[in-house]
Amino acid sequence: MKSIEIKNRSQFMRKMALQGYMIRVQLPEIERLLVLLSNATNNLNQIARRVNGGSLLYGSDIEILRRDYQGLREMLNEMLRSLRPDKQ
Repeated sequence: MKSIEIKNRSQFMRKMALQGYMIRVQLPEIERLLVLLSNATNNLNQIARRVNGGSLLYGSDIEILRRDYQGLREMLNEMLRSLRPDKQ
């Protein structure tokens, strides 16, 4: 149970009874992508709240969003390239 980080014994028993095995997959690239996505959506929400509250949208706001989404695109493209069969 410790190696796959399941703390609930009954959940562990059900999973073992149904599948007979468990695999714990760690994908740091996906975790990093999720952090970048979270940052980008937080920035977008903050800007949307400010604009909906009557404030102006500044060029720096747009540049922050562009930078965030460019980083996401680059990381996602890199991951997709690494998964292509012709690149292996």
